[in-house]
Amino acid sequence: MLNVYCHYSYAGYKLYNLTKDGVKEITSSERCGITQSSITYFSRYGLKEAYLPLPEGGRMLLVHDIPSNELDDMGRKKTSSLQLIANDKESMKYLAKIAIVIANDMRTFEKFFASLFTIDEELKFDYESFFKFLNGVNEENIEFEKPWDRVYEHDAPLILYNGSTLISSISEVNHLIAKNDILKSVNMKWDTESGKPLSMNVMKYVYDIIQRLLDKLNIWNI
Repeated sequence: MLNVYCHYSYAGYKLYNLTKDGVKEITSSERCGITQSSITYFSRYGLKEAYLPLPEGGRMLLVHDIPSNELDDMGRKKTSSLQLIANDKESMKYLAKIAIVIANDMRTFEKFFASLFTIDEELKFDYESFFKFLNGVNEENIEFEKPWDRVYEHDAPLILYNGSTLISSISEVNHLIAKNDILKSVNMKWDTESGKPLSMNVMKYVYDIIQRLLDKLNIWNI
């Protein structure tokens, strides 16, 4: 079971819990199960994507700076952030696979995720299509080669960072990450222009994997 949270701009930026019963705003009195560490990760930048243990337990998949279909006052696309939280071993394995797939086809994932939100007097999210995609990833037979295999087979953390170095990029969340997790992580600098890790030329890259899954599942064609 995965818990889904996002940081989205609807009448201002707010945190939301995305559920099958609808979109629930997270407030100081209604936390919807989100931990303080997750809230901190939402408010700190430097990471494009991260699959990491949380200090309170469980694993987090974080994706930052996802362009939405909403525009700001300057005509620029607003951005959102997503967190998926797994609290048992089976879900963590599931989440690791999702993390790798997103890292391999980030731009397609971003477009797909943005398409799931609609505003019709209130913010709505297509939870059913999102989980159809996630379950499709889980059921797909994918052989991950180096270095992705370390994340999926050996439970190594994954960090795609935006800054000049890994250390500078995680400086604001360093207290949330165990030193050993940093040392054993698969980490790569994120290239915003290409929408891919800069290391892709020296590793096996799974091209267009999300687009192929969306076509197969007949969810949405990008």
